Amino acid sequence: MKRSEFVEKGTKIKIRYKPLNGLINNTFTVILKNWVFQGFFDLSINEKIYKILFDIIGVTIAYYFGIQDAMNLIIVFLFVHTVNWVTNDHFVDNLYHLQVCKTTPEKMEAAIKYLINFTHKYDSIVYAGIYGRIARGDEVHSGTDIDIRLLKNKGLVNSIFVCFIGHYLRFMGLVKLIPIDLNIWNSPTDLLRMRKDENPLIIKDEDQISKMYAHLPNNMLVKYKRYDKRHIK
Repeated sequence: MKRSEFVEKGTKIKIRYKPLNGLINNTFTVILKNWVFQGFFDLSINEKIYKILFDIIGVTIAYYFGIQDAMNLIIVFLFVHTVNWVTNDHFVDNLYHLQVCKTTPEKMEAAIKYLINFTHKYDSIVYAGIYGRIARGDEVHSGTDIDIRLLKNKGLVNSIFVCFIGHYLRFMGLVKLIPIDLNIWNSPTDLLRMRKDENPLIIKDEDQISKMYAHLPNNMLVKYKRYDKRHIK
């Protein structure tokens, strides 16, 4: 992804007057918006609550240990919010979009294998599908990320536990420099948010959710066929 495409993707408000548009919509402002919102509006209600509590608990702990001055508490909040962003959002994703790091077919395959092993460790996850370029049949390029969507198992305990699973997976994406664009949703109907022209690479399916998708393989699904649960008996 070119820097201009990164800005275009992250821009919601466009102004016809080009100088002013360039001042408002640029790499810095897109990253700033990413830091502020951290994909909040695309998250499930479970992860929204988790993200809010992460910031609140961090500030509360600081207050409990004697940091009670208003300015210092603001600094603590900014620090905790940044930790939340770096470890539990699409921070690494941005590095790939900006070409700081680069994807290769070898890295993509290694990442898919890692995600298969990871998702199969947890019964709280019933479905894992990789969308994005692979699901559209587009070849991997240097700025390609991994759009993975997980569905959780039913129950309150699972709703809580998957928030920790998601945070841990995003953190491991940071450690291993895997460009994971992750959302954990509650219901198969949530998958209808994805693009209609995407037929995902399904790496885990405990509830026959793959039946939602017509079996229309593209060249990338053929390439990664050995990882697709629709072909693994």
